[in-house]
Amino acid sequence: MRKKRVGTDRYGNRRAFPEMFLKPNPIRKNGTEYITLHKNGKGKRHYVNRLVAFSFFPEAIQDPDRPVRHVDGDRSNNRIDNLSFYLHHQDFIWSPIKERRLREELTEDSFPLSSSDIEFIRWAYRPRSREFGIPSLSKMLDVDSKIIKQVLEREVIELR
Repeated sequence: MRKKRVGTDRYGNRRAFPEMFLKPNPIRKNGTEYITLHKNGKGKRHYVNRLVAFSFFPEAIQDPDRPVRHVDGDRSNNRIDNLSFYLHHQDFIWSPIKERRLREELTEDSFPLSSSDIEFIRWAYRPRSREFGIPSLSKMLDVDSKIIKQVLEREVIELR
């Protein structure tokens, strides 16, 4: 049931305008709250934390894909002092599990290649080459092809 608000249009004619209101939506399984806004009969779901961030943070307008983090971890608490922006590479700072996994990945014992092997892979790799492709480099260095891909896809930081 919609209420009507009486007002005038831009030509001075009296007119009744329908007031719009937001219906409460169920909270998603991960705890985030959302609302559904409709335009031309089509609804689009918007997260409340992102709407609050776009209203109050100037960084949101500059980089709209940047994720919003709840400081206290409670996703239903969408107050402005509980929200902050962060970069994807800062993600491991707030997650001790991810930080531990990254350190385990990059320690000397768990990473089977030396720094000279890593340099050789980056220098010799040729995409789709029989001689210097991923399968041949993995056979040459006697390691799994996943490790060769890992060296090629991201910079390996050695903790020595």
